Amino acid sequence: MKLNELQVHTLSPEDLLLVLCVHAAKHVWRRLSWVRGPGT
Repeated sequence: MKLNELQVHTLSPEDLLLVLCVHAAKHVWRRLSWVRGPGT
């Protein structure tokens, strides 16, 4: 992905889901919507 003409690395959808699940678990799943993708 490019941002202001610079190449930046992003997580794959699968890795992003894992990161979001771990983050949500740290907050005891207070907001289930945190694991929803931005495209849903």
